[in-house]
Amino acid sequence: MQYPFGPWRPDDKSTNAGLSTTAEGVIRQPGGWGPYSQLVTATGAEALSDTPRGVKSVQKPDNSWAVYAATGTTIEELQGDLTWDDIDTGRTVTTGDDVSMVLFGKYLINTDTTSGMKAYDTISGGSNSAISGAPSARAVCIIGNALFGLGTSSETRRFASTAIGVYSQWTGGAADGGTFPDGGALVGGLELRDRTGVLFQSGALRLVQFGVGASTYAISKLSDGVGCVAERTICGWDGRAFWWHDDGPWMLVAGSAPVPIGQDKVSTWAKDNIGRQNFLNLQGTVDPL
Repeated sequence: MQYPFGPWRPDDKSTNAGLSTTAEGVIRQPGGWGPYSQLVTATGAEALSDTPRGVKSVQKPDNSWAVYAATGTTIEELQGDLTWDDIDTGRTVTTGDDVSMVLFGKYLINTDTTSGMKAYDTISGGSNSAISGAPSARAVCIIGNALFGLGTSSETRRFASTAIGVYSQWTGGAADGGTFPDGGALVGGLELRDRTGVLFQSGALRLVQFGVGASTYAISKLSDGVGCVAERTICGWDGRAFWWHDDGPWMLVAGSAPVPIGQDKVSTWAKDNIGRQNFLNLQGTVDPL
């Protein structure tokens, strides 16, 4: 006999609504739920050398995949035998900061506010080299094939962008930048589609549109009061951005206004069981189903 279990909605207390208020040890499957696979320790696997301060999985230009993880002093690459090799050592990551990473062509761009912005050739290897003229940014993202550095330790609302397609050109040509007058600290950024992206601040969202106006791109405010708690909560899929504000999860669809997607669903449960002070430790990802 099959029993129907509906979507997980712990905040909805209505009866006979076809919803599940408890979902433990299960994972979403088409049409319902299935058992969650048990984690096992892989033979020969090695732990990261210290507490993770940023992790990035990338598909390189040769179509192979690689995983990079940062600690407070290193950036390490996961090997085929599930051990870690250092690609950078001697970093100093400020307490409370993460290392933000993005793949630009074949280069893994990585940055934090104390060690600065660096580039690592994921194909040829070599050293993780400082990018001359780049800001010591809190976060980095790619929009319209330009690299954006977001926030520094001295000016958290400052942003800068490179020339189109050149990660190392931070001045001249189409390189640009500025400081937002309000909205709180810059947290992260994400490209949506069609050379359009969004910059997340702690208390605002800004839309970036290339090919609009006289400049290389135009920036407009999408929200005032709705922001993002941490870069690691941001994820995107097919023209949509998802992230956590201090009242729960939100979504932005290209061309629309941001909307809460946790109201009357999971926001109250998250506040009570995770705690708003711990939202910054959440990790966002896309469920392919």
